[in-house]
Amino acid sequence: MFWIEMKKNTFSTAFLVAIILMLGFTFISISPEVEYYYSKPLSPGEFIYFKLKEDIRHSSMVVYGGEEGNGIPVDLNITDEIRANLKKIIIEINPMYDEKEKMSNVKIKLTDNKVLELINNFEKTIGYRTNYHYGEKSGLYSVYRHKRFGINRTHEDNRNTIEEETNDFNYSLRIGLSEGYARYFMNYLGILAGLISAVISATIFIKDRQNHVTEMLYVSNSKSSKIVFTRIISVVMPISSITLLISIAGAIYFHYELGTYGYHISYIPFIKYWLIWIVPTILIMVALSVFLDIWLNNVFIVIGTQFIIWLLSIATFIGNYEFWRVIIRFSSFGIDNYYDSVKNEIYINRIFMLFLSIIVIIISIIIFDRNRRGRTHEKKMNKIKNFLNSNLNINESKDLQCKSRNFLAYQFKFAFRGNILISLLFLLLLLVRFMNRDMNEYDVKTTGENIIIFFSMFILLPMCNIENKNNVAEFTYTCKISYIRIFFTRFIIGIMITLSFIIFSLYLMSAMNNINFGWWFLSICISSVYLGLFGVIFSEISGRDLAGYIAYLGYYLFCAIGKKNLALLNVCCYTNELRYSVISLIAGIYIMLVILFFIIKGKELGKG
Repeated sequence: MFWIEMKKNTFSTAFLVAIILMLGFTFISISPEVEYYYSKPLSPGEFIYFKLKEDIRHSSMVVYGGEEGNGIPVDLNITDEIRANLKKIIIEINPMYDEKEKMSNVKIKLTDNKVLELINNFEKTIGYRTNYHYGEKSGLYSVYRHKRFGINRTHEDNRNTIEEETNDFNYSLRIGLSEGYARYFMNYLGILAGLISAVISATIFIKDRQNHVTEMLYVSNSKSSKIVFTRIISVVMPISSITLLISIAGAIYFHYELGTYGYHISYIPFIKYWLIWIVPTILIMVALSVFLDIWLNNVFIVIGTQFIIWLLSIATFIGNYEFWRVIIRFSSFGIDNYYDSVKNEIYINRIFMLFLSIIVIIISIIIFDRNRRGRTHEKKMNKIKNFLNSNLNINESKDLQCKSRNFLAYQFKFAFRGNILISLLFLLLLLVRFMNRDMNEYDVKTTGENIIIFFSMFILLPMCNIENKNNVAEFTYTCKISYIRIFFTRFIIGIMITLSFIIFSLYLMSAMNNINFGWWFLSICISSVYLGLFGVIFSEISGRDLAGYIAYLGYYLFCAIGKKNLALLNVCCYTNELRYSVISLIAGIYIMLVILFFIIKGKELGKG
């Protein structure tokens, strides 16, 4: 039974795409943001030293002409004379210079000012300004420092000094660099591991009802505990095994990455943090999905609730480990001394998640067993389910009265369903989460494009394939009113509801923080509608809601990862820098509307 369940839940295209997405997201997220990213922190003098070595190796260097050295940058070929001058500078900076030396072994004796003096004298001999002319304030080093050094709000540039960063690194070096890099890797691996676990396990029992095998389960000789537990393990084990393999791959990656700088790491911390951070996340997300699946019998409410829990858990990058957060975030490969001060909170969180998972599994078994014995949930607490299902099960064709006076009412009835309740819950949690925060205009915009944008997923995607889900497809396709009109009327209502939620949320955040509510909100609305339409197309083509959710989240993560290089059709390049992206998104919306029109037209012709 276990192998059958595992094959059913994991041997699918959706599962393969999800794993590839998790693998790609994790390794792209840990890719170095700048040169020497995973090395020890470099002072301006050290940075210049290693860059000069690279210039010699490449036989060229970037220089600037003009009277004040502010001309167009060009590549200067390094002649034998220039090479000799550069080597002289390098040896003067580090008398122990060796071409094969590792960065970890290099210790320069000259001060940064003395190194800069040598560079300025060299520039006079070649008649050009180099990239190192301004020392600490040079463009290359400024970018390196901003990306590599930790955040420190007490300094003017919001970054640690070289002394502070060096102290943190030396502390990490004493206890082992592997610890910090393992946590950094698990920080990104846990993000999608939790979400994928929730989505894959959300339809375990719903598939039985769709395939009409629920009654066979109810009358089988297997115990309820065995059925529920087997199905949970059939999802937990493959995802845990895959994440373990990815963790080992991450250890191999850092082994070679740090090896180039002369540092060595152990594989054991990667396995340790996988066991402590990732496995409890997978277990609790699967247990919650199965519980909600058995209790509510609605895939959208299951995924919507889990998505809200997931989104709130990943909202803090570091330093917030309340007991309810299902995912641990620690987006730094350093600051081990800070980690030592919060690790007890993390351990408490993980232990709580393990116990909560056990409790949720036990409750799921009890509910499932009562279902098998014919005990309906008419108790006071479960009236919520009955209310939701009354909105989600419209099976009688008499509800579809194709008269003009009832047509719009019928569409609103389909639009205002469980998705609105989930959206209201999401809105409430947003207000609670950001009510007491002191936000500026940029914070509100960023929150809009990172979080509020997801209203389109909650509202638009559940409107797909409604006729099939409610067994009125044949009646709808053959009624007097065109199915194209039926679908797009409902879709337009969904867009109106989506925009209302987005505008209300942004306006409320702006008002609470005395921020001018400008036209910038339109870009967030456009991005959200674009994403929603993208997911709707995949859902309608495949006939499966899950495909729409995967396409929606996959596109968003693709944009979030590649926002620096993706100028067009990017929903994550942030409002202050959208520029041409808004125009391309509007064009994309028009193109996708045409595609969606032909998809719906094809359904009408195929069934008519």
